[in-house]
Amino acid sequence: MHRLLIAEDIPAVASHLEDLARDSGIDAIMIVDSIESARAVIEFAPEIAIIDLNLADGFTGPMIADELRRSCDTRIIYLTANPELLPEALHEEHRVLRKPLIGQEMQRALLGDASETFA
Repeated sequence: MHRLLIAEDIPAVASHLEDLARDSGIDAIMIVDSIESARAVIEFAPEIAIIDLNLADGFTGPMIADELRRSCDTRIIYLTANPELLPEALHEEHRVLRKPLIGQEMQRALLGDASETFA
């Protein structure tokens, strides 16, 4: 069983991601909507994180990813409607999924190899 952190500030999108993750066999899921709430649950030590670039508190997705990588070596999956906002290095390092998300892409991202991108 994997521990998954979802960083998404739109409740309907977060709920959809949670449903897709559960359909993929993941049942330890934590949802946050800002860098502040992500910091509060860092001890959850997720193995995988799906992180929107722009959250309720601004362009904080990459900051959440940095903190997770430093503290618990989390595999990062970025989720965004604007993949062009991510520096090229992040595209090479992490999986990037484009909104709106298709369920099969999400399942492949959760269960597959970290080098594949869908942006």
